[in-house]
Amino acid sequence: QGRCLIQGGRATTTIAYRAGVLAADSQITFATTRFAQSSNKAKRLPNGALVAWAGDLLAGSRLMELLEKSGGKLTDKLLVKCEGADALYVYPDGRVMAVKGGEEGGSALLEGEFFAEGSGYVAALAAMKAGADAVRAIEIACELDTSSALPVVSVKLDTVQWKTPVKKRRTR
Repeated sequence: QGRCLIQGGRATTTIAYRAGVLAADSQITFATTRFAQSSNKAKRLPNGALVAWAGDLLAGSRLMELLEKSGGKLTDKLLVKCEGADALYVYPDGRVMAVKGGEEGGSALLEGEFFAEGSGYVAALAAMKAGADAVRAIEIACELDTSSALPVVSVKLDTVQWKTPVKKRRTR
């Protein structure tokens, strides 16, 4: 149902996607210290895609800046410049890509109904499995994850372009 690429709790923050909405907490954490609660980690790009990042503050900011300058186009060349940034990139049609910056980074198209990344991903995935939307999943993760905090920032796909994924029925 969901996926997380972060291993070992390196990325701080929580981001979640479900049903055309990409949401993130807004806390900045360095190691175990809460640094600030004012970062906008989720944005709409010029091409209508959505992106939210987790991980290193400077790398995440660089990823957002480079994506905005490229018109929202995600390339391997761009990702190499963003070591330490992990993100969810949502195409205008609703397809979701997991993104990892750096020389060893890359991107992978995900399949499923909902996704989460970052230090609070387990709480966010559990909340969405129980029926929460992306914003509520982040709120719940903020209650449980010390590297995530309110307020939640969210962006929504253009409803004209976005389509709900079709659920496959089980046959017995």
